[in-house]
Amino acid sequence: MIFAYDTVASGEGANIRTWIGFKHFEYVVSDAIREYLTASGVDARQLIIDGGAFEVVASRVALTSVIELGDRLTVRIVELIRVAADRLSAIVEIDNLRSAQRALKGRYQILLTAPADDAGRFAPVLETLAEGPLAVAAKPRGGTLSGPETPAAADVFAHEWVVPYYYCERSEVLSYRGYVRTVETVVDEYLAHVGLAIPGLLAERAWIPVVAKYSFEILAPAPMGVRVRTFFKIEDVVGDAVFNASWATFAEQPAGWVCTARGEIQHGYAISRGAAAGSLARLDEATIKALTRGEPR
Repeated sequence: MIFAYDTVASGEGANIRTWIGFKHFEYVVSDAIREYLTASGVDARQLIIDGGAFEVVASRVALTSVIELGDRLTVRIVELIRVAADRLSAIVEIDNLRSAQRALKGRYQILLTAPADDAGRFAPVLETLAEGPLAVAAKPRGGTLSGPETPAAADVFAHEWVVPYYYCERSEVLSYRGYVRTVETVVDEYLAHVGLAIPGLLAERAWIPVVAKYSFEILAPAPMGVRVRTFFKIEDVVGDAVFNASWATFAEQPAGWVCTARGEIQHGYAISRGAAAGSLARLDEATIKALTRGEPR
């Protein structure tokens, strides 16, 4: 193990019951990376003040159990290698001490940007790490939305928005954590579009979408204030349990729309109340048809 970071799950992401939403798993991972850098001799706060940065630019993550409000967590960086002069590849795990279960396991690619006047800022970190090939860094598999062109297929859902300052970092660009939040938004918008709005299913069936796996890859900066489109498509439904989707975000640039990020996400529905609370719902035929836009519910 390279580094361990202990924390407590905050209440900000506990939107349904006491369960923490998947984006808040990522906040905890980001905190652990920041604390690792600082403990290794690179003050993460001063780095940003001086014009440098550290940011997750790719990930492949599995969520294996729930985190609830107030749970005590240990985040462990179990492997860390240098895959380029400015990139690290990390395997990160989150253990829930209350349930004695692993809640997350993922591989992350981290981009390091030194201040313009201090090219050696990351030397205390880089000098201690073994080197490895870039191939071991996290990379999404792709999917039908993995190309460089704006999707035009009729079965692709599009959500248009403007990059807000509160999803950005360093006063400049959409952050990785911001992307996680926007993917949650496009899923919410898509489900409403096909007749599966989250408030309705919560009221009728006590169903809430839960994330099992996801991947992200940031390809280009999306500056604060630019117009963007996030495209979303259900790729398949596995059995009667989970559905897989691809997503891609394009930002408007003077030369046209540029793909800035892409990835995949897998959802199921958890039952949120009653004797079956916490178990995975079985998807009926009408729900599957609505998810795949075969027949809105």
